[in-house]
Amino acid sequence: MVQKFCSNCGEELVGVMFCEECGTPVVNIQQPPPETIPPPVQPKAVIQPEPAVQPPPVQSKTTAQTPPPENNQAGKTDKFTDKIVDKFPILTEYVNMLKNFSNFSDRTTFKGFWMACLVDFIFSLVLMLIPPLATLYTFVTIIPALAISVRRLRDAGKTWHYMLWLLIPIPGWIILIYSLCRPSVEDNGTRVV
Repeated sequence: MVQKFCSNCGEELVGVMFCEECGTPVVNIQQPPPETIPPPVQPKAVIQPEPAVQPPPVQSKTTAQTPPPENNQAGKTDKFTDKIVDKFPILTEYVNMLKNFSNFSDRTTFKGFWMACLVDFIFSLVLMLIPPLATLYTFVTIIPALAISVRRLRDAGKTWHYMLWLLIPIPGWIILIYSLCRPSVEDNGTRVV
């Protein structure tokens, strides 16, 4: 004779589909009364090893050529300028120059400065065809141009006072351009090539 017992509480089940005590479905297993059933074995807790903590990657000096865009207003990005820069990578440094128009304290690399100057020069040439736009463009870009020049002088180990060479026509401009062409200087005074 097949006796039916609840697999959960051990109650004998006769003619029912579910245990009346705990609601467990009926299983057709011939088992002795619950007194002789050994208690169910609790599964042992499996101890998972903790993942090893990875140290942060070290950035070498060779990969730190172009600093990240400064003053990006807490990580906000402009989708329009990102699309333009993706299509025309030469505009990257120029867009950084315009975004950092009020940043006179950080540094700008040699490449970043001269790429921004090249794009600025090309835009100026194109806008010379429409004199009112050329004048407006000059007024709009004068502050960003001064800011990127001060950042480049700082990167070359000079102070912002070198911008005063602009006031002396030909020789002052030559001295300023020479200073802007100098290689970058580390904080400890060594030149970076």
